[in-house]
Amino acid sequence: MTCTTANPPTPPPMKDRDLAVMIVRDPDQGIRILIAERFPIIVGLLRRRGVFLRPFEQDELMADLVSEVWMSIGSYRSAKGLLNTWLLTIAYRVVQKHRAAAGCHHFAGDRIDRFSSHPVTPRSVRAQMRIESVRRIMHTQMSPKEHTTLEFDLADPSGRGDTKEIQRVTGGSRNAVYVRRQRAHRKLKSLSNLHG
Repeated sequence: MTCTTANPPTPPPMKDRDLAVMIVRDPDQGIRILIAERFPIIVGLLRRRGVFLRPFEQDELMADLVSEVWMSIGSYRSAKGLLNTWLLTIAYRVVQKHRAAAGCHHFAGDRIDRFSSHPVTPRSVRAQMRIESVRRIMHTQMSPKEHTTLEFDLADPSGRGDTKEIQRVTGGSRNAVYVRRQRAHRKLKSLSNLHG
């Protein structure tokens, strides 16, 4: 009698909006899912457009993509289209920036793999350090009340969480919630400068 064991079913990818909210609410888990589920797709989409990346380029792109997503995650919520399309736009801009800075102007449509004259160095180590730094940003640069206020805003389709509910959870007046909200969003937008 032959005994067969079926492999456990692969869980479906996280929905776009759920992942966007997860990145803010649980940075460690959200970024792990972003890298595991979406980054290979983005690299594949770039390859289909003729942008071929060396391994160390992928490490740099991963680090910069995480920083850019942190900076502009609030804008995705109201953006039209798929999360992958939004991520691809960011990734392509990052690649262009790196290659232009390196004096290379071969982008989509050019299948010659040229990035720069940089020697191959352990860039993956630096890239991983940047990713870990970004993972901790919500806990180091924002107070718990600012973090909670931002969570409510990012989870709400309108981009602004219920002020009364935020007051109930965090305390303070409506004006205090307004000031905290402005401060939290300014910090979110400055993440790329802090970790660029």
